[in-house]
Amino acid sequence: MNEIINEHLKNQKVIRSFRGEYFFLSNFYVFKNGLSSEHLYQSMKTKSKLWKVKILSAKTPSDAKKHGKLAPITEDWKIIKIPSMEIVVRSKFFLYSKLKKKLMKTEDAYLIEGNYWHDNFWGDCGCKKCKDITGYNYLGSILMEVRREIIELYGEKK
Repeated sequence: MNEIINEHLKNQKVIRSFRGEYFFLSNFYVFKNGLSSEHLYQSMKTKSKLWKVKILSAKTPSDAKKHGKLAPITEDWKIIKIPSMEIVVRSKFFLYSKLKKKLMKTEDAYLIEGNYWHDNFWGDCGCKKCKDITGYNYLGSILMEVRREIIELYGEKK
């Protein structure tokens, strides 16, 4: 995260990674049924029913991601990948009241999908190679938008 962003956020709580107590924000958070947001997101990349089944049947979110990289990708994926992630994140937090409450408890914290695997599209990579790059942090932005919608609909910290 560059100095300009750090300066802008100096008076705001910032959650810089989706690990530990904030792992529920990650697409790799696994539900009781064994699926994750990553499973759903990766399955949206392809029109192939066979690949969708393979992705949704993956044992782990990591396996689902690997299958998603191998699947034939729909031709308009670059156009629909952000709206697809919005659908996935909204579904996760609107359907699961426990997660909805946890998201609301982050209050007005700035959410950053901090990582070290060079993902500067969905997050912000903090490795030495990426130190001068500010990630787009689309996942963090989507989470903050969904949180705002939930608080608007359900009230503060329910």
